[in-house]
Amino acid sequence: MVVPIKTVDQQVRLSWHQVRECYKAEALATSNRLRGLLAEFGVTLAQSDGALRRTLADLEALSLPSSLVELLRVATSGLVVTPKRDVCETSSRS
Repeated sequence: MVVPIKTVDQQVRLSWHQVRECYKAEALATSNRLRGLLAEFGVTLAQSDGALRRTLADLEALSLPSSLVELLRVATSGLVVTPKRDVCETSSRS
């Protein structure tokens, strides 16, 4: 069986998909980690990203220890936003 060689355009598209999938996995792991930390202090919230972002934006209202609030701020600074642009559209511009 002969496997055709990928074009540069195909390789670029695959690269975009791989990077995007990694960003999505990292963002999910970080959000789950943050939810777990909050749950240990009695803070439960809906599973949506919006609920987590709203909670993290108003940590002072939750009466959490200041060292935990600082930790959560540091942890959220590492959140990565997944690129939303269309991979096919991006690769066709190059």
